Amino acid sequence: MTPLLLDSLRQATSEAHAALEATIDIGKVVSDQADYRDYLIWFASGASKGLAMIDWQKSEEAGLPDAALRRGRYADLLLDLHDLDASGPPARPQGPSSLATSTGALYVLEGSIHGGLEMMRRIEEGPGQSDWPTRFIRGFGEQSRQTWREFVAWLDSFQFTRQEMAVCSTAAVQVFQGFACPRIGRAGEESLQPLS
Repeated sequence: MTPLLLDSLRQATSEAHAALEATIDIGKVVSDQADYRDYLIWFASGASKGLAMIDWQKSEEAGLPDAALRRGRYADLLLDLHDLDASGPPARPQGPSSLATSTGALYVLEGSIHGGLEMMRRIEEGPGQSDWPTRFIRGFGEQSRQTWREFVAWLDSFQFTRQEMAVCSTAAVQVFQGFACPRIGRAGEESLQPLS
């Protein structure tokens, strides 16, 4: 019997996930609007690879709950960047993508909601940040945890073969690695330094 897809993805991406988390200092990101803007620029750049791997139609046909709502989060990211006088990367053309590849990419991007909610909590507790654009990091608001549970149930409904699970896991790792790119600094220079 094959393991549940969520367990398989967590195991396959644990190293890449830990490496990514080690590069982000949430306290710094939420204490200065320029650092917050840089974070959103960096996130948009990293997410662009994952978004190009998702075939939304296949995912929706496979029963992805609230597919239009999930897809709309990335429009919110661009709106937040616009409000901060910044822009996201140019859209990458979407290549042919299997359901397994799409699912692996979605796992990483949907999981980013958890970090966003932590940032949102700290911003709401901090002084002087009430005017920051936070559409994207709010995720699905009060429904965020429920939409994650629905996503996990969707993941675990798949009866992927071992080969499909491997494709799915490889896609997830590739998306995590896409976030390892240099982030853009305040003056526009690329920086390999973590947000610390």
